[in-house]
Amino acid sequence: MSLNIRLNLWIAQSESWQAFKDFDLPQDDRANYSFLPIFDDFYITLFCRAFDLLKQNELTEEQKKDILAIGSGLVIFSLEGKRETFHGISFHDNMLYASSMYYLSDFPASALLLARKFNETDYDYPTDKFIVEFLTRKLSAHNELSQFVQRFLSDGEEQELITLEKDLKNKIILEDNNAERYHSSILASSILHTFRRDNIWFDLLQLIDDKEYWKPFVQYSLKRPVPVWSFFPSQKRALAAGVLSNQTVSLQMPTSAGKTAISELVIYNAWKINSEHKTLYLAPFRSLAAELNQSMGKHLRSLNIKTKSIYGGHLPNTDEQEAIESVNLLVSTPEKMLAVEDALPKILDTFDTIICDEGHLLDDKQRGLSYELLLSRLKSHKKPGRRFVFISAIIPNISTINSWLGGTDETVIDSDYRPTQLEYGFLEKGSKGNFNLIVNPLSTYPIRYDLYRYLVADSLKFHSDDQLKSTSSLKSISSAVALRALPSGAVALFTTEKRGHRGVEDLGEEIIRQTNEHIQVNYPIDYAEAEHTEKLQAYFSEVFGQDYLLTRLVEKGALFHHGDLPQDVREVIEDALREEKVRMVICNTTLAEGVNLPIRTMVLHSTQRMGPNKRPVSMTVRSLKNLVGRAGRAGKETKGLIIVPHKRDQGLVKQLIREEGVEQVNGMLYNLISEITGVLRSKGIELTNEILDAQNEEFLQWLDSIDISLIDLLSEDIDPEELEQVVSNMLSNTLSHHQASEEEKQTQEQLFNLRANKIRSYIEEGKFAQIRLSGTSLRSFQSISEIFDFENEIWTKKFNSPLDEDWINYLIVEGLLPSKEFQSALDKFNVWTMKEGNELSNEDILKAFQLWMEGNWYSQIALALNTDVYKVIRLINSLIAYNLQTLASSVIRIKMAKDKDYKPNSLIFNWPLFLQYGIDTKMKLILYELGLTDRVAVLHLSRVLQSMEIEISDDNVLAATILEKVEVIKAELIDKIPFIAFDKIDRFIQLLKFR
Repeated sequence: MSLNIRLNLWIAQSESWQAFKDFDLPQDDRANYSFLPIFDDFYITLFCRAFDLLKQNELTEEQKKDILAIGSGLVIFSLEGKRETFHGISFHDNMLYASSMYYLSDFPASALLLARKFNETDYDYPTDKFIVEFLTRKLSAHNELSQFVQRFLSDGEEQELITLEKDLKNKIILEDNNAERYHSSILASSILHTFRRDNIWFDLLQLIDDKEYWKPFVQYSLKRPVPVWSFFPSQKRALAAGVLSNQTVSLQMPTSAGKTAISELVIYNAWKINSEHKTLYLAPFRSLAAELNQSMGKHLRSLNIKTKSIYGGHLPNTDEQEAIESVNLLVSTPEKMLAVEDALPKILDTFDTIICDEGHLLDDKQRGLSYELLLSRLKSHKKPGRRFVFISAIIPNISTINSWLGGTDETVIDSDYRPTQLEYGFLEKGSKGNFNLIVNPLSTYPIRYDLYRYLVADSLKFHSDDQLKSTSSLKSISSAVALRALPSGAVALFTTEKRGHRGVEDLGEEIIRQTNEHIQVNYPIDYAEAEHTEKLQAYFSEVFGQDYLLTRLVEKGALFHHGDLPQDVREVIEDALREEKVRMVICNTTLAEGVNLPIRTMVLHSTQRMGPNKRPVSMTVRSLKNLVGRAGRAGKETKGLIIVPHKRDQGLVKQLIREEGVEQVNGMLYNLISEITGVLRSKGIELTNEILDAQNEEFLQWLDSIDISLIDLLSEDIDPEELEQVVSNMLSNTLSHHQASEEEKQTQEQLFNLRANKIRSYIEEGKFAQIRLSGTSLRSFQSISEIFDFENEIWTKKFNSPLDEDWINYLIVEGLLPSKEFQSALDKFNVWTMKEGNELSNEDILKAFQLWMEGNWYSQIALALNTDVYKVIRLINSLIAYNLQTLASSVIRIKMAKDKDYKPNSLIFNWPLFLQYGIDTKMKLILYELGLTDRVAVLHLSRVLQSMEIEISDDNVLAATILEKVEVIKAELIDKIPFIAFDKIDRFIQLLKFR
């Protein structure tokens, strides 16, 4: 029997009241919480109904929903800031009941979070102690009941649990005359009954009945900061459906439902079967690749699984090449993997398992084409036994993609389980300038509830010219809504753009203005760790200068995050949020789609971005669903809340809530082919290479990707007659070909054959081997070959600095700066970033990159160029460290391809890395290669080492020298550099000890 209507009403009201208290809202007479005057009736009803359900032998799914509802009702009687309202209830005993309800309803992460709010010492009775130790996963050697579970977890012997269950059942009988102990024994017995069939040993042994096989993985799981004792329902479903088989599978699971943990298990299982097994984990975002290196990579390395993460840059150095060839797991962005394959042509043949994360990005305009073509090439290699594990939070047509990769209908694994609940709130204007928050707006009362005066009129008022004024702009309302949410937990204020009236940085300025001027405001600094914000401010001051927005914003206790920021700075920001040192961040999809952070509330300032015709374009429902899944992180919150402040965005969010109009993933190549087909049909023209080569730069870069993919499938000495078969093989392995209509397939065949004909001419001229070895596109090879004299003596000159004047003149001044490729990138940069009449020239670029490599920071370069810091950040990290660096890599690789006997000195070979990192000595490069990837830390540590006049021959010598002189080095650095950089150096030195 489900919960009765009155109890359901009280539970819904309790959730509304909890939100009211969490947000610290002003009292409103309309908020009628009828359960409060009779809270004792409410509590007793919850308690009695809970134990009625617990007496059932097995809980049905419907009963689990009731148990969850009871838990959410009970929890308010124990939470700080709420429990003070109630008298006569034991806070810690009640939390035992509430957290147990969450565990029994399949929400173990929320159960652990709630149980940890009290300590084992708050309980006297051994059974109560056992329950809290079990739920918090902190078993005590002093509790006999806990030791049964401890012994079971150690060796998987189920007899330990059977014995314990009998003991608990006996306690129920013995304690029949003591109500408190009787209920504790029933609760403990129910928990253990559930645990017997819901634990890590049980699920793994169903797959392979060999305890020794799984023991290392289980032991590692138990030693994690939050021990893993069982799998989420979504993970159990994946295991039962064959995710560990040798078949290609596709996983569709919400964010935070345990996809990464399943990936770890896939990798472990494959390695356990064959210690030479190699897995390629494709992570489309650099931030995601970096996070996986710190989390999954660290975990698997502890199991002796050789792991490496690579991202950024284009020309892998010697150490990277050796490591890549020897690892069991390689985590890489698709773009980096394409570059690695050029340097190690046979590398794709070595991977047995391909894990494709964030799979919905196959149709992303920036990343989709390279992602699809890499997967197509991996399919083309036809390695025996190779399998794909495709992962995404939401793709309606995932079965199509699974079929393309070689899976079947039976190997699509779908789950809608979320380890935390997610709610939506729409802001509505009320009376007297106040705003109400309508939570669960598409539901009926009492599931839907109103938070009256969520935003009061005074929140939007400020003093100006001795007058009290009010603001009503969209950005001011969004910012005020985000600030209002701070008492409830971490807040992400999301928008789609970096700058402009709906941009991240504009919202950052608005947060500063409101904290400075508004008469009623929550200050982010009050919810941050002040000491850490001071450390962040010192770090950002050095990198960006004191006047830069990020430096000023962190002083107020908030941060922002978007793609223009350098990777090492982004990681500093992510660490501060992950460790909850700062509670507020303003972000776009760069943060929200890449990494897992403890976000309680996400405020959607805008779901629209400026389109190509200067008209707003909405996010897709699919990308919005992936975004909002970041709110309510398991183990940090029991719920997540999405607040939509403006009516312009509410329609799209309603679609999302109803699961309507979720877009298919077609693949970027398919979208390109479909568009070409439509143009050809409407204009009645025949596709030719002349037409293709006459298109804009963006289209030509797509063609370059196709060309490179075809080239990389060919051997250096390919016979022209074999070309047709290779092209046909590549064509049939693309997602586009799998999805296309007959007309679209004809267009794709024409396109691929036209590109093959271009390649054929180079084969017939005897130039193809050089192109193949260079790893460049046909277009780049032709252009660079025309610009550079590769017989120039500069290639054999011995020089001591990557800024050697002759080398810079040859490579940059006379070579790349005037090239068509770089000028195209510079023109685009000027259009996007600079004001008309203030465009950057080649001389500006030369000055900027030289200052960068000499160790200067963004504010210093901005001063030299007489421009804004934010423009210099984009200039360095996009135009110089990406476009110019990519072209420089191509020049060096073409030289090596044209002259197979040529062995470049280390300065030439690594020159693109010197440019990318902004460094000018071999010592600094070695520090990067040893694992110190923070530029602030590298520059300061190298300064101290250089002052010691140390001769550095290689990485082993440098590592040994640092360890030998560690105390002197630390003494020279402490209190003289930003603490965050010092801390990174300290951790780096600790890692050197285990090298």
